[in-house]
Amino acid sequence: MNRSAVFINRREKEQSLSIYHCLSANTLFLRHNLHSDRVDLSETGKYWLDFISHNYKQGDQFRRQEPSTSICDVNYQDLIQAPIETVHSIYKFFGERLDQVTEQRMKHWLKVNPQNKHGTHRYSLAQFGLTKADVQQSLA
Repeated sequence: MNRSAVFINRREKEQSLSIYHCLSANTLFLRHNLHSDRVDLSETGKYWLDFISHNYKQGDQFRRQEPSTSICDVNYQDLIQAPIETVHSIYKFFGERLDQVTEQRMKHWLKVNPQNKHGTHRYSLAQFGLTKADVQQSLA
């Protein structure tokens, strides 16, 4: 059986936390709100750094254990800045072509769902009790 996978990543690994910060803050807020009126952002940061580190290691292990799997690495910034072109490159990587109907549907979705449609998120590693060195060491 031929297996294929697409891994979306970021050039700067410390940026990987950004996706999870927003999600985790909300998740922990809901969890803690049931039992407490306080959310520990440092706890949130440590939890998600451990989670992401585990996932990076699992991905590396998968690559070593499954060398016959075709893995297309996609940079997150490329996907955000040029989504249609990036999807074309994914299809090309796997020897396929993106059909016009699917491409048009993607363009329509992007038009009605622009980035930051629901606002922007501003946060930093320090806000979650982390430093760039913490992230680099954990994701090394």
